[in-house]
Amino acid sequence: MRELFKIAFFIFPIILNGQDIHFSQFSKSTFFLNPSLLSSQESENKIVLQRRNQWESVAIPFSTFTLSLEKKEVFLNNSFGVQLLNDVAGDAKFRTQGASIIFSRGIKFNKLKFNIGVLLGRFQRSIFYDKLIFNSTENLQNTSFWFNDISIGASIISNTKSNKPFNTGFSIYHLNQPNQSLTNTQVKLNKKYNFYIFTKYELIENTSFSPKMFLSKQSQDIELITSLDFDYVFENKPELNLTFGLGNRWGDALIYSVGTKLNEFEFGFSYDYNISSLSKASNNDGGFEIILLYTWDIKKPDVKRNKTIKPCPKYL
Repeated sequence: MRELFKIAFFIFPIILNGQDIHFSQFSKSTFFLNPSLLSSQESENKIVLQRRNQWESVAIPFSTFTLSLEKKEVFLNNSFGVQLLNDVAGDAKFRTQGASIIFSRGIKFNKLKFNIGVLLGRFQRSIFYDKLIFNSTENLQNTSFWFNDISIGASIISNTKSNKPFNTGFSIYHLNQPNQSLTNTQVKLNKKYNFYIFTKYELIENTSFSPKMFLSKQSQDIELITSLDFDYVFENKPELNLTFGLGNRWGDALIYSVGTKLNEFEFGFSYDYNISSLSKASNNDGGFEIILLYTWDIKKPDVKRNKTIKPCPKYL
């Protein structure tokens, strides 16, 4: 029995490689899409809260929660961000929790901006055996482990005020391939390669649409998401806009999304409609995802306005 248990836990992390944490609203997830995107945000500061819940109709749901703080150009062209993560899956409450930090730098060149970034993370993975049933008594002691994670990325972004702005980039996650085994065996976390491209077109006045494509490859597992978002800005309230989107995670789910933005606040909701071979068991239920964003700029004092004006001396 013990040998079978060890084999199961040897295979389990390999399966997890294909289920690396991901979000349907991927364009909002700087830490999971590309570390260099931190230098591309329009506002100086940003707080992001993201919550995802899936597979509730099949088994104990997979629940992911993240909270991040991002600050653009802390000094010179260098930006900094930090994120907290808590992810729980299944009856055994297989948990991944920890924190990541991002350093990124942007370089302007004519109408383009080139960004590079690196992510450093420290995480703990743990499991609880209480709700697992074994045919015989097992003395299982190794219930958690810590690992470091390193990721890098680069991106190219056009001027957001241009007629057809675009954002594209490439990133490599788990560059150091940390060990993921709960036993004495060595099971490396496979590298994950991300590529994406976003663009935006004006349809009519106050209305635009944004095609997006995201491609991820980790070992033999490939994830491809294509989506189209429509944005409408209210004529009488330019600070308010609505977003409706439709996406497809090919071979897995249709993604429906809706969002709104009012001044510095932004809210997004998406739902995955499962169309994979698991749809009979899931009753087509995939999962929902919620994201809250708040951005702001710190007003800097007007040096010219505060400058002391010396009176001109009078001469006789």
